[in-house]
Amino acid sequence: MADFIVVIAEGSSSIAAGAHDYRGNRIDVRFAPFNTPERIAAATADAHGVIVALQWLHRKEIEALGPRVRAISRSGIGLDNIDLDAAKGRGMAVMYQPVYATDEVATHAVAMLLALNRRLADSDRIVRTGWPERRQLFSIKPLHRMTVGVIGYGVIGRATVHRLTNLADKVVVYDPYTKSVPAGVELETSLDELLKRSDAITLHAPLTPETRNLIGARELALLPKGACIVNVARGELIDQDALIQSLRSGHVSTAGLDVFAVEPVPLDDPLLSCPGVMLSPHTAFASAEAIARLHSQTAKDLFAYLTTGAVTFGKLAVIS
Repeated sequence: MADFIVVIAEGSSSIAAGAHDYRGNRIDVRFAPFNTPERIAAATADAHGVIVALQWLHRKEIEALGPRVRAISRSGIGLDNIDLDAAKGRGMAVMYQPVYATDEVATHAVAMLLALNRRLADSDRIVRTGWPERRQLFSIKPLHRMTVGVIGYGVIGRATVHRLTNLADKVVVYDPYTKSVPAGVELETSLDELLKRSDAITLHAPLTPETRNLIGARELALLPKGACIVNVARGELIDQDALIQSLRSGHVSTAGLDVFAVEPVPLDDPLLSCPGVMLSPHTAFASAEAIARLHSQTAKDLFAYLTTGAVTFGKLAVIS
């Protein structure tokens, strides 16, 4: 008989081995839909832990979890889809994986910035149409003459800064919780001042009530005309309607977005017809190695917590 029962929300990280021994304890692994509180209640009635990815666990879903559920393991970096107060109120631990794809996400952000700066999509189109607009590319501002602002200086923000220091003229950081940055990098004490200075910005902040719509119409207007925006963090950090208006007016010239307010992006979303936009489908984290790490670490941390009360790879946001 299993010592612990773990329910994985359908669509979340899978455990390739299925039910298996972990540190001598039998683990019974199940998969179930988490799309209604009623289904969650039925699936977790006898469970000890659950694994979710992007599924929402609001208060009503947390309250629907079975009476023996002690821990929630989030297969990913952010925690904005889980009501942490509700989990704490029920005495449930919540863990997540903030560093499983640090290099991938930082590289994706810089790749988008480079592609937009060098106008690679335009270059490809120009070649395919007989070079009629080739001279449009002669006005590119070189990145080594630009100031790039990095908003958020957690592990991914730091990795992005490291990559940018040999590419941009100046790298400026804003994070209200950061007191120091490496030599050659500047720390701004206000978001407004960073925006006024930055030819391009890249966002690496978590989504919280305080950071939702962190970049709105007022903030976009503070950027120099022709600025570039890259967002590989959370779509709701930016007021998408305000960004669309700024792109259409030409104040913001280009935007590279891996995350969106609504995912998948509706096919009639006006963002898709905006000029100067490069999009990827929330895959900044993606690599074969990162996916394998995420699946393994998400499961192992949950099993470790159930058996020892500690985690090895990720972090505990709530401790039961």
